[in-house]
Amino acid sequence: MIKDKNYFVLDNILTKEQEDEIENLLTGVSFPYFFDSINYTSTGIEKFPNVKNLVDHKQMVHVAYSIDDNGNTYCNSNDYGYIISFITNQLLVHFKKEKLTLKRAKVNLQQQFTNNKPEYHNIPHIDLTDNKHFVCIYYVNDSDGDTLFFDNEKNCNVIDRVSPKKGRLLVFNGNILHASQHPIKSPERIVINMDFEGDLND
Repeated sequence: MIKDKNYFVLDNILTKEQEDEIENLLTGVSFPYFFDSINYTSTGIEKFPNVKNLVDHKQMVHVAYSIDDNGNTYCNSNDYGYIISFITNQLLVHFKKEKLTLKRAKVNLQQQFTNNKPEYHNIPHIDLTDNKHFVCIYYVNDSDGDTLFFDNEKNCNVIDRVSPKKGRLLVFNGNILHASQHPIKSPERIVINMDFEGDLND
């Protein structure tokens, strides 16, 4: 892991009970996931015609919360918002802040797909292209399927990676190009993806 404060990993920031509660909820039969119908043009796959390992695949999502630039909010998780609070409260403690402004929170569930390979990855991207933000990825379960960091859109070289581990939180500045990998060995890879307003060094 590069030690430049652009991204870092926090393990076991929640209690074991909280980790289990989140995993049990998000793997339970009653949690509502929705099919993420990817539009390949709008998501930017055309930017990377020479990236041979780019094999973008679909996922199931649950958008828990989002707010646009006009202050309009969308919330689909009145019954599940407490799991976001678990993580946000620990971030407040870690950063020694009284408030963090959440811009978006969603759950991503990725499953195995046919002929997947260890070098394959999804589309490199930046979460919120119009806003200064930092990203928090909470890994819900133990699985394979790393989060990859890239140098830039032109070269798209992998410069670092973080492996999923239950209870692990990856935090990084939002201007870093990144992508996920679908699992090969694990039945599913589940993360909570949160975007907060601001910069890690603010």
